[in-house]
Amino acid sequence: MKINPLIAVGLILALTAYVTLSESDDIVVSEKAEINGLLGKLREKAQGERFWERQLSLVNSRIHVEENFPSKMADVKKRLNNILEESRNSMEQFYNENPKLKRSESQKLVESLRRQADEIERGERNAIIEEYRLKRIEHLKSTKKAIMKVLDGNNP
Repeated sequence: MKINPLIAVGLILALTAYVTLSESDDIVVSEKAEINGLLGKLREKAQGERFWERQLSLVNSRIHVEENFPSKMADVKKRLNNILEESRNSMEQFYNENPKLKRSESQKLVESLRRQADEIERGERNAIIEEYRLKRIEHLKSTKKAIMKVLDGNNP
């Protein structure tokens, strides 16, 4: 099967335009300023400094997200607690209006113990998430330093 030279040239031009003009939404640079993947390497060759500036922008954006995660989670937790409080108040009002359906002391104890167990599990899970988040920030900041060196002309 013979390929028409005009089609081959057209495909090469289209690929070149794509690599030159497109941007990645992923961080493809390592902490040592090594570029991962063929497409990332092609983009760096075609785009030069613009590629590195885009990578820096992505790293800065991800650092911002990671650093602000605790405050976002605090907001979510506050809203959730408000909803839970409203729910408890509604249930209490319901039980006051329907005393025959009121929970027994043993049921209240079981619910309390479940809440305590849930809180312990949540604390363990949050500790793991926080450890990962801090490592991710450290990794992103190292990657940022490597990118800055490349942009400053001090390729590592």
